[in-house]
Amino acid sequence: MCKAALLMISAVLLTTAASADVVRRHSVPERFRGRWLGTNGSVMELTARSYVSREANCTVDWVSKIAGARGSTYSASLQCTNAAERTGRRVSSNLIIRPIDTGRIAAGPEFTRLINFRRCAPGECQVDDAAPQ
Repeated sequence: MCKAALLMISAVLLTTAASADVVRRHSVPERFRGRWLGTNGSVMELTARSYVSREANCTVDWVSKIAGARGSTYSASLQCTNAAERTGRRVSSNLIIRPIDTGRIAAGPEFTRLINFRRCAPGECQVDDAAPQ
């Protein structure tokens, strides 16, 4: 009886540990930091704790790494101000990041609106020069 209870508790604990497929981080992973040029002409800049585009200036609350069949997907929880409003009012937003290869990612606020981006060469693109989305 004691062995059966111990076996059952072990199975529950091991199953729980194995299903932990979401890892929360406090910053944007280093491989995504830098300036990125979108196929639509938009430019975004990611640092460890910020996301900046022509439309928004955001701080990163946390980044979740979610395991998937085609590799990991990252979801950044952001607090943003609208660059055009100048009211300072902050709103919650999300940024989904899916790596394509070493120099390309797909990013956007939801899966149906992901845009392909390529890493900018040093001095190549500026956030202020970005085309409106």
